[in-house]
Amino acid sequence: MAALLGRGVDLLAAGEADRARPLLERHAAARPDDAEGASSLGLCLLALAENTAARVALERAAALEPGRALHRWNLAAAAHREGRLGGCYLALVTYLALAEAGAADHAGTDPAQLAVARHFVADYERVARLESPELGAAELARADDDLHRARWLLRGGRAREAIGVLRGALEAAPTLPGLWSHLASACLACGRAAEARRAGLRALALCPTDLLARKTVDDAVAAQSVTRRRRRTK
Repeated sequence: MAALLGRGVDLLAAGEADRARPLLERHAAARPDDAEGASSLGLCLLALAENTAARVALERAAALEPGRALHRWNLAAAAHREGRLGGCYLALVTYLALAEAGAADHAGTDPAQLAVARHFVADYERVARLESPELGAAELARADDDLHRARWLLRGGRAREAIGVLRGALEAAPTLPGLWSHLASACLACGRAAEARRAGLRALALCPTDLLARKTVDDAVAAQSVTRRRRRTK
């Protein structure tokens, strides 16, 4: 197995991620408890733009070696690739904490990476203070990440699951209009027009220019009108 992993890592380093993938997948299947193998597979998948699968592998590596800063750096890279700035912030906060606490394995904590991490964290916290002063940066980041996950679920036709994610996020961050507008969209997709209208109106109260909320409210009102007409004709 060590030779298989070594060959896969060499191919990945040479820019041949497509050839490295089957070797790294075989190693990961045979050694699911090997953090290095999971991390190498995750980086390979990231190079192949298979972002969701990459994140799963990198999360497994971080779970297997929670004290290794490099895994958190890799998770931040995966989150940034997916456009999950909240997830990137959370990963980098942990990365910095491990690096600055003198984690046993300092791989991946070179000065350039540390500088990038500190700059991103400081910038995210500055924007959070300006845009959502009622929330801490970590709360905003978790809400951002939940919103990204809900969007992914909605695109996959899994609106009921998205509703659960969004309701959980709203418990901690009830002032974010994007959570309400996407909850409205998810409710409408499940045929729950009254709930969709209420959520959409909450979004518009927070952000009158939210186009998704406006469209969803209009569609919900239209759906309720159709339902009332059908009831009258029975």
